[in-house]
Amino acid sequence: MHPSLKFLLKFGSSYLFGNLLYWIIIDKIKPDPFTQFAAYLLDVCFSSISTQLRNDASGFMVLLNQKAIVNLAEGCNGLAIWITLVSFCLAYGGKLKSFFWFIPASFAILQIGNILRLWILVQIKTTNASYFPLFHEYIFPAILYGFAFLIMVFWVKYQNNLSKKSN
Repeated sequence: MHPSLKFLLKFGSSYLFGNLLYWIIIDKIKPDPFTQFAAYLLDVCFSSISTQLRNDASGFMVLLNQKAIVNLAEGCNGLAIWITLVSFCLAYGGKLKSFFWFIPASFAILQIGNILRLWILVQIKTTNASYFPLFHEYIFPAILYGFAFLIMVFWVKYQNNLSKKSN
C-alpha cells in the first residue's frame, strides 16, 4: 500500500474513532467531562472568573466578577483540536514510548492555550463585545489549529530525529 494512502487511512480511522467516542461521551454525560474540566480550569486559574452550571446542564455560564458574560459549551473545551492532533500523530507513527508522554503533554499544552483563549474571549466580551464574534469564530480557532499544526511539526521532527539516532 502506498505510504500516503496508509497515512490517510490511519488518520481517517483514528479521527473517526476519536470523534465517535467523543460523541458517545457528550451524548451520555451532561455536561461532558471535558467541558467540566475547562470550567474547572477557568475557576482555578482566574480569581475574577467563576463558572456556574446552566439549568439545562448543557454547559456553564462564565461569570466575571459575578456577572454572566459568556456560555461555555461542549465546543469550547478544545477536544476537537486534540483529537485531530492525536489522529495525525498516530497516522504518522513513531516510537510507542513517545506516545506515552506526548499524548498527555499535548493535551495539557492545548488546554493551557484553550484556557487562555477563553479568558481573552471573556475580556473581549466585556471591553468590546462587537469584536467577540470575529475572535470567537475565526481568529482563535485559526490560532489554536495553527498551534496544533506546530505541535504536529514538532512530532514529525522529533520522530525523525529518533529514527536517525537509532540507525
